[in-house]
Amino acid sequence: MPVTSAARKGDHAPRPSTSRHSASSASRPASRGGEMPKPGRNGLSCTRTLCHRPPTRLADTATARPRPPRSAWNDGGMSATPTAGLRAGPPAGGPVGVPRPLRLAFWCSGIALAANVGAALLLGLEIGDAGLLELTRKALMWALATPIAVALVLIGALRHAVGRWHVAALVLCALGDGLGAATAITIVLLGLFLAGHLVYLAALWPTRRRSLAWSWAAPGYAFVALLAGTVIAANAGPLAVPVLVYALVLAGLAAFAAIDTPGLVGGLLLLATDLIQGFGLFVLEMPDALRAFAVLIPYAAAQALLALSLQQRLRLGVADV
Repeated sequence: MPVTSAARKGDHAPRPSTSRHSASSASRPASRGGEMPKPGRNGLSCTRTLCHRPPTRLADTATARPRPPRSAWNDGGMSATPTAGLRAGPPAGGPVGVPRPLRLAFWCSGIALAANVGAALLLGLEIGDAGLLELTRKALMWALATPIAVALVLIGALRHAVGRWHVAALVLCALGDGLGAATAITIVLLGLFLAGHLVYLAALWPTRRRSLAWSWAAPGYAFVALLAGTVIAANAGPLAVPVLVYALVLAGLAAFAAIDTPGLVGGLLLLATDLIQGFGLFVLEMPDALRAFAVLIPYAAAQALLALSLQQRLRLGVADV
């Protein structure tokens, strides 16, 4: 039997529901979209068409994510208090300032150096009492390296093994300065400085792989030491072998000290001043005034730069800057 169009429409007509669910849902208040709100996560009230978030209070938004104070940004945001970054010091590994005791030691050494060179100049010009000037020069020789050693002790160098070796080397060099000038015995001068340079090598041994001693420049240092040492040793007589050994140790010290810029320059100055001293003692006749300029000035600068290199590497006396 054929189906009429009215019958088709009747098939799709909604039928009344008599279930309890329909009756109960009719008594509920309708939501804005015509659906009843259902509880959801995070305090959301959801229907099939809308989700309603409860309003957020202004006080919650102000304290939800506090910003660090601007003064705490001075140390990269690592400090928890507003003023902690203002005196936190430089970051680890960066350059630090020269502490006050070491600056004072440099001044004392420089004043003693200037007075010593001035006395040598007066002696060369035959001005003043020669005996008094000689005595003044011998006394001032003790003040070239001693203030630097005292300053390193004051800023805490003895707390480190490398610092203890460095201070011991400075003490030996100071003894070489004073006793060498007082006794005028070459073997005393040579022996004390050789011992001091060997102790310097012990202090620089832990950082050897960072220095030029472990690079392509090492043969250059050795060549200069062999060339100059051979020339000096040829005129040193019975001291030829100690002089050659001294030149090689000195070149090794200069190469091992080349860790940073102060160490590089200080090592080269120490190499130059001792080779000039050797030429003045065994090869050439050098006036005292010229020797004072050519030997003492680079020597004092070398000791100061080596101490500065140690202070920068160990970050000594950061609180005293």
